[in-house]
Amino acid sequence: MNKLNIYGIIFAVMAAFLNGSVGVLSLFIFEQGYSPYLVAFYKCVFASFLLLLLIVISGKIKDLFAVFNNFFAIAFCAFLGFFMLFFFETIAYSKINVANVVFILFSSSVITTFFASAIIEKRYFNKLEIASLLLALIGLFLFSNFWKLTFDLGLIYASLAGIGYGLFMIYSPKLKIKPKLEYLTALMLFASIYLSIPFIYQHGFILPPLESIPFIALLAILPTIGGFFCTIKALNYITSKRVIVIEISELIFASMLAFIFFSQKLSFFEVLGGIFIILSILLSTQVSNFKKA
Repeated sequence: MNKLNIYGIIFAVMAAFLNGSVGVLSLFIFEQGYSPYLVAFYKCVFASFLLLLLIVISGKIKDLFAVFNNFFAIAFCAFLGFFMLFFFETIAYSKINVANVVFILFSSSVITTFFASAIIEKRYFNKLEIASLLLALIGLFLFSNFWKLTFDLGLIYASLAGIGYGLFMIYSPKLKIKPKLEYLTALMLFASIYLSIPFIYQHGFILPPLESIPFIALLAILPTIGGFFCTIKALNYITSKRVIVIEISELIFASMLAFIFFSQKLSFFEVLGGIFIILSILLSTQVSNFKKA
């Protein structure tokens, strides 16, 4: 395995670790009685402010304006990977538990990424890809105790979030979205505009409550900025299919944090599901086709 593939795997695991904090941090805010619309909007606003501050400090204002020459690509990818993910994922966390949100989100992401890349590339899956996909879906199914779940709108919201994220995985490298400060800033600014529409529709314009600001700031820094930077960076080294499979480990990280902060213990099936997920990730690193999707 060459260095580029190792870098891609490392960044994908880092993205999974950072994204694993989304559920726990969101739950802290929901417990204070605040809506998912507020959380989704203000974590993007905070992230945009921090990124713009870094742009000014680093003297990259001209670079940021230059990125907007690729207006369609930025607007399209921000809608898929930021608006659809942040908006629908946050609402889903307010309706069903963390494990089930991550199960539905990643199941729909994995399926979307695999099939969309196959259609775009006009090729069939190889045996290792099929095996990796099946192991990932079995692991997600077991980990989430999905058979105990009754139908809820949260399932639909999580599915929509996953579809958006899966399509982002496919199109961001094709539309030349780079792991650079100016690109991430432009994406976040568009996401803030998109998310302002449902937020203002639901609440009018209100400021975030003071007690929610520390958690919103952490959401902005860890998964929103850090998670997406690592994802985009990983997509520059390995295929979108391998990135999404590796990022399924977010479920394991999310469950560890849920245990630490909410004393949510793992069941036998969750442990078994985690083993399947790890096997899927290990198998995905052996896929011989390293061409970017």
